[in-house]
Amino acid sequence: MSLNVFDKPIKLELSRAISITAVVGDVQASMFGQCVCQHGECLLTLGTGAFVNILTDQVSACSDGIYSLVAHSNLSCPDENIYFLHAYHTFGGHSNDPYCGSGFIGIDYQTTRDDLLRLILESIAFVVYELFILIQHDFNKYQGEENFKFLHVAGAISACDFICKL
Repeated sequence: MSLNVFDKPIKLELSRAISITAVVGDVQASMFGQCVCQHGECLLTLGTGAFVNILTDQVSACSDGIYSLVAHSNLSCPDENIYFLHAYHTFGGHSNDPYCGSGFIGIDYQTTRDDLLRLILESIAFVVYELFILIQHDFNKYQGEENFKFLHVAGAISACDFICKL
């Protein structure tokens, strides 16, 4: 986010010119829309990407590192050996590999379309959970555990009750 006068006022089809004095990114702007306004409140945005933003009192850089989950098993069928391997380009080393992709391991003739969909949803939820726990731990370490207050969830994927319950 930036607050400043960027250029001379823009003349529109209005009675007066308008100065552009603020630019806010979409995820940061959604914090306003979700009423995340107090120190310790957190917004988890689940859309085409996953973003965790915590409103802090003081600047706190993540110090413990972020790592991605390699595979997540289908918890609904613990005796099956089906895994979904994902390639989230925003979680580290995959961003430099244009051939990196996602896939399933362990599919057999009994695997259904619903099984595959559930694996993908569970995988998304688990990776986001790990990211959230890492960031929450870092926040608690530098801001104090008692300062973490509330988690808001937004974005198109958050409309899926299954994901939010996981």
